[in-house]
Amino acid sequence: MRVKIEIEELVLRGFSPGDRYRIKESMEDELERMLAKREPFSLLGIEEGGNRSFQILPGDGPCEIGAKIARQVLR
Repeated sequence: MRVKIEIEELVLRGFSPGDRYRIKESMEDELERMLAKREPFSLLGIEEGGNRSFQILPGDGPCEIGAKIARQVLR
């Protein structure tokens, strides 16, 4: 079964513009990894337009930030 997730807009405030592509790619990689482990039907509860927050720790780079975003999307 194939799952398609479409994120219309991702707003990242306070990050370097040069990091946006690394954050995006890391988020996509983490979503793919997590979805490979889950039943696709568990995604039916995701609500559109919800604000989700997470903690960024000192030293978190673009790759870790992207992965954290992905984990929030699937929570």
